[in-house]
Amino acid sequence: MKPCVFISRSTLVFTFLSIIMIPVHGQENPVPAENKKLYDQIARLDSVMFSIIYTCQPEKVSKYFTDDMEFYHDKGENNYSKESFLATLNKNFCGSNNKLRRELVKGSLQVYPMENYGAVEVGVHRFYLTEGTQPEKLTGIAKFTMLWKFVNNEWRISRVLSYDHKPAGNNEVAVASSSDIKGTRDSIYSDILKENRTIEVVLPTNFKESNKYDVLYVLDGEGNTGMTRQIEEWIRENGFMPEPIIVGVYNTDRNRDLTPTHSFAGDNYGGADNFLSFLQKELIPYINKKYSVKGSNGIFGHSFGGLFAMYAFLTRPEVFDSYLAADPSFWWGDKYMQKLTLEKLDPKLHSNKSLWMSGRGGKESLDMGIPSIDSILKAKAPKELQWKFVEYPGETHNSIRYKSVYDGLRFFYTGYNSNLTFHPQGGFVEKGKPFKVWFFTPNDGSVRYTTDGSEPTLSSPLAEPEITVNGPAQLTIKSFSPRGAFDKVIKADFKQSTLKPVAKPKNAKPGGLHYNYYEGAWDSLPDFSKMKPVLTGVMDSAFTWAKFPRKTNWGTRLEGFVEIKEDGYYAFGTSTDDGSKLYIGNQLLINADGLHGAEDHSGIVPLQKGFYPIRMDYFQKEGGMHIDLIYVTPSAGGPKPKQIPPEFLYSN
Repeated sequence: MKPCVFISRSTLVFTFLSIIMIPVHGQENPVPAENKKLYDQIARLDSVMFSIIYTCQPEKVSKYFTDDMEFYHDKGENNYSKESFLATLNKNFCGSNNKLRRELVKGSLQVYPMENYGAVEVGVHRFYLTEGTQPEKLTGIAKFTMLWKFVNNEWRISRVLSYDHKPAGNNEVAVASSSDIKGTRDSIYSDILKENRTIEVVLPTNFKESNKYDVLYVLDGEGNTGMTRQIEEWIRENGFMPEPIIVGVYNTDRNRDLTPTHSFAGDNYGGADNFLSFLQKELIPYINKKYSVKGSNGIFGHSFGGLFAMYAFLTRPEVFDSYLAADPSFWWGDKYMQKLTLEKLDPKLHSNKSLWMSGRGGKESLDMGIPSIDSILKAKAPKELQWKFVEYPGETHNSIRYKSVYDGLRFFYTGYNSNLTFHPQGGFVEKGKPFKVWFFTPNDGSVRYTTDGSEPTLSSPLAEPEITVNGPAQLTIKSFSPRGAFDKVIKADFKQSTLKPVAKPKNAKPGGLHYNYYEGAWDSLPDFSKMKPVLTGVMDSAFTWAKFPRKTNWGTRLEGFVEIKEDGYYAFGTSTDDGSKLYIGNQLLINADGLHGAEDHSGIVPLQKGFYPIRMDYFQKEGGMHIDLIYVTPSAGGPKPKQIPPEFLYSN
């Protein structure tokens, strides 16, 4: 006689797990529309059964099998009855510290109707074993077929085929743990959950203990950690976020941990509060102690994971700073989440938090219960809660994760490494005469401004591409980021002043400004008026910078007159490497002094027809050299800078 495959708990992995099918998020085959309802029914039955199968409750498992159930296994006895099967469950799962987990191979789940009988379910899954406090390990892979019988308005399993069992070879381990390429498996024993929990920690590529990092906790870590890392890496490499520590949290009983209430009396759902306590009181302190962290934590969950993320946000918002819920199962528990949202939203607790949700739009979003949560948030969300709901029509419950993680992380890190750019950046204006400021940074609604010197709020005017300002004014522009982590403020002072033109200078010649060339090594502009120039000349059409003997450690003063052809506001701009200063009418308009790379600076000034003194001082120390002078005329019709025509520049 062949040895019974139910003898030990480790070999049980190759048997009982082979017949239990729980649909793992993101791993189903596309289902034809006509079979969708049947598919969902079978998937849900397996999910419920799997939630109780390891809890030493064989009497509850019993109702999922017909009395004449037969179980066939290619590595053991040919036939097991329902009675012997339930007895084996009792023997192997009651009083044991070992945990079993199975993982559906992506794309393997199929459900087909069996006319006048029920349905057949086919798939492939991997088996994982945790022995005591040891780390979880992959032990094997197998195929399965289950025959479901629909009788007396109930679904029950009548036949099970478990076959093609293979041990976990190196290649299979690599496939099952693809995210391990950059992550490290670890485990922590939970006194709260009374079990060992496997985690996967992905550190930044250039991790340094001296640096501090944000931490992103990823639910359903088996399938989501590697994907999240890849998306995060793409966002980071394009400069939109810093590199975080990613902690993938693996499942032992997904349905228990991620659902906030019981589905029916005696089931194994409703453990979300305990799981949240595990995260808050055990896992997060463990990560904080082991790694150098900032103390800013985020959580990402999909489906039931999204349900849990929202539950954590509502009940213990202090645990995380940002919450990402992708296609969350808000249908759970007879509108439980809707009631909880109405009950728990609190400006004192939920301000300065970030919440991002996604759905598939239309009927799919309605079926998930997401629009009702969106409506509640629109009506009752605290003003300081930064949240967003995005729909992705045409995506599946699986594929929506990719866009959700990308857009969610971009939302959480709004403002990171972005610059607020506007011109002119200050200058002189006339009282009661409005002028334009051009704002060049894309604005998603998070950038506001004031003109009285006060700090902008989210209620302040939106920074449009063209801002009309009445002078004099102190312009303040502020970008708001989630939780204020990357807020930026820039200011510009527009002072009241009127510059009068001068008479056309005698002997002034058009065609370019006069230059004085000096030599020296400076970190800021010297007083050229106290120095003797090495060279002098005119910047006419034949002039090139190659005329100057040195490539480094030199400076120049460009001066003369600029002819103004029309009345109005003029915006002058300089772009230099290194420092420079621009004077119009003997008043300092642009100060870009000091050592720096090429930088754009600008200033506005009201001018009348006529001639104005103009002077530009510049120095070049080492490295690259760059100098440019442009202006925008009153009739330009917008931010259309151009070189000042040589015939408008006079040397004397």
